[in-house]
Amino acid sequence: MGFLCWLLLLPLVVLLFVSVVDPARAAPPVMIFLAITLGVSSLALRVGEALPAGPGQRFVPPAALGMGIVALLLLAFVPLLGVPLLALLQFFALGAAVSSRLGRTLPPHVS
Repeated sequence: MGFLCWLLLLPLVVLLFVSVVDPARAAPPVMIFLAITLGVSSLALRVGEALPAGPGQRFVPPAALGMGIVALLLLAFVPLLGVPLLALLQFFALGAAVSSRLGRTLPPHVS
């Protein structure tokens, strides 16, 4: 899903640059950046929650987020695999954020 969003971004940006509406030109890159940030931070939170905090203890959410970000940043130092894995992580993060409709839920169906 994330890779498809990247593929569809180029035609959308070209169409918006051809259009007359100036504020709409900056919207797609900003929305993609925010969606990637949302997806990576949610993944970092899950990674941080999975890390051991000590005997019988758990991280509070801000500490878990910080520990998860540090763990993901340490991934960049793995030779030959770190940076490509982080790029792949961004595709998955964007796909997860778009698939979840940026955290919004659907209204209940009325039968």
